[in-house]
Amino acid sequence: MILFCDSSALVKLSVREDGRDAVSAQAAAGEVLAVCRIAWVEVMSALDRRACERPQDSAAVATARQRFSTDWLHYLCLEITQELMELAGDYADTFAVRAHDSVQLAAVKLARRHLPGKVQLPASTRAAGRTDGFAHVWLARSHDTLDTAVAAAYGWTDWTPKKARDEFQRRCWR
Repeated sequence: MILFCDSSALVKLSVREDGRDAVSAQAAAGEVLAVCRIAWVEVMSALDRRACERPQDSAAVATARQRFSTDWLHYLCLEITQELMELAGDYADTFAVRAHDSVQLAAVKLARRHLPGKVQLPASTRAAGRTDGFAHVWLARSHDTLDTAVAAAYGWTDWTPKKARDEFQRRCWR
């Protein structure tokens, strides 16, 4: 089994945080860890941010950076290609995700296309939720679009899809 780790999973492997034990167990069970090249900068950025936000963790973060740099040499690294970037662009639009997240999603999709049945995701990662649940993301986006259209039809100029669903229903049924 090839375990694809996005930056969130890689950070969990590097520092103590919720979900670390589960990701570590899955990584240990896998034959190889796969990553997308963009994960390097995402992980380094996350570790730097942690050191700035929690100065008391600076020594642990320095150790984590060193361990990550060493471990990186053993990962199967998926390169940034034009095909991957075009797919990522489609995902950014279709699923309304951030640019780097869409690159990670595209990398998972291409890895699964080229290695069918072999690429798994840590259950605790953002990528796992989005990649295994594209239909859910599409459905949520469709609900937001429909709710926005209904709000416009009712003249609710203050409405945004970020408002709570119960607020939307309260307005519809009053």
